Amino acid sequence: MEKNEKFIFNQNILQILDSLNNQKRFFRMETEKKIWFYDSFSHGLYSISKVFWKLVEEKSDNASDIFAELSLEDLAKVIGFFSAIYKCKSDYVNPLEPDTKCSVMINTSNRCNLNCSYCYRNKNDICLNNIETVKKTMDFAMKKFRPDASEYVISYSMTSESSVDLDLLKQIAEEYINYENYQFISDDIFTEKIDEFYERLNEELFPRIKKNNLQIKIPEKTKESLVEFLNKLLELRNLYDLLHVTDRMFNDDAKYQIQKRNVCTKWKLFRINRWCLEVIYDEYIEKRHVPYVTFWFMSNGTCASPDFMDFIKACDISPFWISIDGPEQVHNHNRRMNDGNGSYERLLKNIEIFKENGIKLKASSVITSYYPRPLEIIRHLQKIGFSEVSMTPVRPGTECSFSSDTIKQLLDGYDCVFEELKRNSLNEDFSLFRFLKEDLTLAAFNIFAGRTKLLKRCAFDEQIVVNSKGEIYPCLYFVGNKDFCYGNIDSEIESQKINHDILVEHRGECSDCWARYLCSGTCFYGSFVSTGDYRNIDPVECVLKKHLAEKCLELIVFLKENDISIERVY
Repeated sequence: MEKNEKFIFNQNILQILDSLNNQKRFFRMETEKKIWFYDSFSHGLYSISKVFWKLVEEKSDNASDIFAELSLEDLAKVIGFFSAIYKCKSDYVNPLEPDTKCSVMINTSNRCNLNCSYCYRNKNDICLNNIETVKKTMDFAMKKFRPDASEYVISYSMTSESSVDLDLLKQIAEEYINYENYQFISDDIFTEKIDEFYERLNEELFPRIKKNNLQIKIPEKTKESLVEFLNKLLELRNLYDLLHVTDRMFNDDAKYQIQKRNVCTKWKLFRINRWCLEVIYDEYIEKRHVPYVTFWFMSNGTCASPDFMDFIKACDISPFWISIDGPEQVHNHNRRMNDGNGSYERLLKNIEIFKENGIKLKASSVITSYYPRPLEIIRHLQKIGFSEVSMTPVRPGTECSFSSDTIKQLLDGYDCVFEELKRNSLNEDFSLFRFLKEDLTLAAFNIFAGRTKLLKRCAFDEQIVVNSKGEIYPCLYFVGNKDFCYGNIDSEIESQKINHDILVEHRGECSDCWARYLCSGTCFYGSFVSTGDYRNIDPVECVLKKHLAEKCLELIVFLKENDISIERVY
C-alpha cells in the first residue's frame, strides 16, 4: 500500500471508528467470542475479533499503530470488515415500492357483549351499519381511492363483536360476487375460436350436464350465449368433478381452496370454478386478472353457535383470530362481560367447539401493566390449543397502560421469551419461533432475516377506515376524532389527500437512530395520545421497540455463533 493510500485508508478507518463510538449508525454487541456490529446504513451484521477491539479502545487515535500490532490473519479480517463498512459511506434507502394491496376497515357497529378495561370504541355511538353504506364504501375504495389495486383487504367488525353483527356480515358476504368480478364477460372468450370451443363443450361437457340432470340450458353457438352458460357453471358446487379436473393442475394455494368448495361462500366458489374452467379450456378462455377482495373479521370467542361456525368455515378465514389475554385471572381482569362477569370460562369451552369444527385458531392478546409476562401468556395459549399469537402491549391512555416507571417489567418479561428461544434452538426445537412468527417479539428478527428495511410504522394514511356514517379516517383508533376525518364516502375525495408517506427518517429523533429500519417508529395513535402530535414519538413505546430490536439482533448473533441457520427456524 502506497504512503498516500495508507494515509487515506487510515483516515477512513478513523471516521468509521468515530461512528462506531457514537453509535448513531451502529449497534454494538459483545459475546464471549467476538464483537458484533449491526450497521443501519448497510442493514448488515459484522463481527471483528476482541483482540482488535481492545486495540481500538486503547489506541483509537492512531489506526496505523493498531494495525502494527495485529497478526496477518487478524489484519485480513479487519481490513475485510472496514472494506464492507466503507462501501456504505452514507445511508441509502430504496424508495417504498407502491403497495399493490388496498386496506379498508369497515366498522359494522360499535356493539359488543364485552366491556374490556382498555376498550377504545365509542360506547355512546350505537350506530349499526347497513348493507348500502358497506356497498358504497367498497365502491369508493375500488373506483375512487385505489382502482389499480391487486387486492382489496377488507376487515369488518373492528369496533364490535362480529358474532353480534353476523346477519350483516352474511349480507355483505353475498355481495362479494359483485366485487370480485369472476363472472365471465364477452372479452374473455376468443372470438376466432368460438366454433371450436363449442364443439369441444358439445363433446365433453354438454353430455355430462344432461347425464346429471343439471338445470342448465345448453347454449347456442354465439359468444353471448356462451358467456351466459359459463356464468351458470360458476354456480355449480360439483363443477370440479364435472370437468374431470385434477389437483396436480393447480398450485398449493389453489388446491387448498378447491378442497373447501363444498362449504365455501358463493364468491369463493365462483373464484374456484373460474380457475377450473380457465385450466381446462385455456385455449378458448382469456385468463383475466381479477383483483381479490379479502373478507376478514375476528371474534372475542364468546359465541360458538353452529351458524357462526358455518360462516367462519364458509369464509375460510384461517387461522381465525380470537381475542384472549392469557390465563383465566388475567383474561377476566381485562375482558369482562357487560354484566361484570369474566368471559374466560365461556371462551375456553368455545375454543373446543372451534377446534371440533376444524377451525385453526390464532390468539390476539393485549399485554397490560397488570400482567407484563409475555412468556406465561405464550405458554398458556400453546397449552389450550392456539397455533399462533399476536401480542400487543396496550396503547397509552388507559389505567393499565405502561409508563416510564412500569415499562421495565415488560422488558424483563420479553427477556424471558428470548432466553426461551435460545434454549429451544440449542435443542433444535423451533416451535416457539413459529408460534411467534407474526408477533411483535420477532418483528425485527424477521425484518433483518428478510433483508428488508421497514420504512414506515404501518398503513396509517394509506388505508381507509370507514364508520357507519360513511366517515373516512386514517386509522381505527382515530375514528370519531373530527380532526382526523378526511370526509365522507359520498363526497369527492382524491386519494392523494389521504396518502402521505410519513417515513421513519422524518420522525424527529428516529432520523438518526440505529434501530430505525428495524423498528419503523412508534404507533401514530400512541404518539398522539402521549405527545399531542401523531408525528412525534411515544417515549415509552420507543424504549420497548428499541429493546426488542436489540434482543432480536442478539438472538441472530446467538444463532450464528452456534451454527444454526436463520432459515431453519421457520
